[in-house]
Amino acid sequence: MQRGRLTAILTGAAAILLGVLYLLMAWVLDSRGPLQPAPASAPGNLLRLSSGTVEVRTAIGLGQ
Repeated sequence: MQRGRLTAILTGAAAILLGVLYLLMAWVLDSRGPLQPAPASAPGNLLRLSSGTVEVRTAIGLGQ
């Protein structure tokens, strides 16, 4: 009976700790302000949709 009680207490404490850490992380990320879209020339824009077709670009600029 004691072991089950200890397990329940530890599990509850871990759940509360994870919840508090999640809220802190959300608060920090939210406090950075609104998200800005990436510029069109960003190297991460490797896919572009144009008139229903997909054009695949490479990071070094081939296929433009």
